[in-house]
Amino acid sequence: MYGMKPTLKLVILWLALASGIANAQHMQLELNFWRPNGAVFAIAVDSLNNVVYIGGDFTGLTDPQPPYATVVRNRVAALDMITGAPLPWAPDVDGQIISLAVGPSDVYIGGSFSTINGQTRQKIGAVNKLTGLVTSWNPNPGSGALVKAMAITGGQLFVGGQFNTLSGSSRTNAAAFQMSTGALLPWNPAPNDLVLCLTPTSTSMFIGGHFTLIGSNPFPHLAEVDLTNGGIANWSIPAVNMPVRDMALFGSTLFIAGDFTTVGGAARPYAAQLNNGTMVTSWNPQPDAPQTAIAVANGQVYLAGYQNMIGSDSRPWLGAVSALTGIATPWVPNPSGNVFALSRVGERVLCGGSFTSMNGFNYTTNFATLVPEPPAVTLRVFALLEGPFIAGPNTMSDALRTSGVLPYTEPYSAMGYTYTYDALHPMASTSCGGYGGMVQGVMGTAGTNTTVDWAILELRDAVNPSLVVASKRVLIKAGGELKDVNNGYLRLPVPPGNYHVAVRHRNHLGAMTASPVALNSTGLTNVSFSNSALATYGTDARKVAGNMRLLWCGDVTFDHMLKYTGSGNDRDPILAAIGGGSPTTILTGQYRNEDVNMDGLVKYTGASNDRDPILVNIGGSTPTNTRAEQLP
Repeated sequence: MYGMKPTLKLVILWLALASGIANAQHMQLELNFWRPNGAVFAIAVDSLNNVVYIGGDFTGLTDPQPPYATVVRNRVAALDMITGAPLPWAPDVDGQIISLAVGPSDVYIGGSFSTINGQTRQKIGAVNKLTGLVTSWNPNPGSGALVKAMAITGGQLFVGGQFNTLSGSSRTNAAAFQMSTGALLPWNPAPNDLVLCLTPTSTSMFIGGHFTLIGSNPFPHLAEVDLTNGGIANWSIPAVNMPVRDMALFGSTLFIAGDFTTVGGAARPYAAQLNNGTMVTSWNPQPDAPQTAIAVANGQVYLAGYQNMIGSDSRPWLGAVSALTGIATPWVPNPSGNVFALSRVGERVLCGGSFTSMNGFNYTTNFATLVPEPPAVTLRVFALLEGPFIAGPNTMSDALRTSGVLPYTEPYSAMGYTYTYDALHPMASTSCGGYGGMVQGVMGTAGTNTTVDWAILELRDAVNPSLVVASKRVLIKAGGELKDVNNGYLRLPVPPGNYHVAVRHRNHLGAMTASPVALNSTGLTNVSFSNSALATYGTDARKVAGNMRLLWCGDVTFDHMLKYTGSGNDRDPILAAIGGGSPTTILTGQYRNEDVNMDGLVKYTGASNDRDPILVNIGGSTPTNTRAEQLP
């Protein structure tokens, strides 16, 4: 594309980016990635083997699922990009890692450390990407050096930072090595100050940083040099008035981010777009503070920095803008702190930094991966369970929580329930399915927002309500509201439209709206199964409790039917749970379906036992009666 006319290249760029505009939407957090306990400054991806390497200032990784196991990883780790779990690969680095690059056989590490696996490696080294053993390669720039940037192209490793020698030869702030031999190459652009970023093309290398000269040539903060000896490859690079901290190349269009406020004399605060690395375009997102990282994916440009705003839109620390217009997209990730590194793998965007939440999920620490969410709808749903219901305040008891038996992970998969979601989209099950434990702190301590139990929310086809089009594990709160595992509102990945809404529970009969409900991706549609005004499908789908409506309790077997006698009844499992011998035995300290009133105890006889509600709910006088769940 570098030989094309500028107008034609802009048309091709527009068409390429426009193909991604359909994905200019909400990005969903992948919940399965283990979480480092310290800052992440560098990300490198081995796409061929589905491995992401992260480097920074951490000493361990924690499983996001209970029981929150932790493994030791000293400042560098490898994560399986499918499972999110750490691989056994575990080099021991004694100082901060700032840059990473992945070659065919080795992972290259740069930073401010002095040893790798106990062997001296000042600021730069390499480890085998299978074994984690340190290689013999030892360029040794000296203890006062700093390696900030790495890039691989054409079998060569390019490094940038602040140093004067490498492998015993003079190299000022930028150098290159032949990866197959480790030999230092003649490439020597000699920038006069710190190099922060390197971005290769097929024939050249863009360099960004604090420098003002390349050799003796004035190129403030941005230059393009050839790949052979580091000579100037583009004499028309526009002057940048402050350091360039990161770059992203899309075709022949270079996006830059950093501390600058002008590019080529044009006002471009902190982010700009250069066609062919030469012409400053009109693209101007205007973040209100310096930027630390930039990436291009899904027809969008992701900007990370110290900003509160991007243009007129609040986007603290991280946001996305159209790659065509520079206007902020509706997505508000709202990390709790700095994002220092961004990387793109297909539609996936990887973020490293010093944050403790992202996309509304607390305890997402320092590393996050995001994928485009399928078309989604948002809604608020309320339901009250009869078992723990407290008349008067019309709330529910959180006795399962206070007794310490409420699990952090949903129980329905183990009970045979299969979640329905759009498997064509990566990690669609994150938004709609069984993965993802309750985020720590969401269980609550008191009040209507404390967690009572897990439930299932289903969206069913408007014409054929027996067809579940999406289902999601949710938390039911003491006040009746259903929430996501991060205590947020509910999003389900289906196109906006009309759907029957249904609620299911492990020992209560489910209920469904009688008519389809209009749902969309922006506004919050309220559906309250506790409200007597809501019409539900079938006959007597809910129990009347004054002016409230409750889900019938007693479906101990989760077979969608209340039965007191006969095969498959709900009474006998209660007796079996307490041992089957003495009916006065009380079982404590377990999370069980037989605990019909959800008080943390399984009781067959006596006050507040779990057997009587079943008899009452089938009619009370005729034990052979049954009550069926009113779902098609």
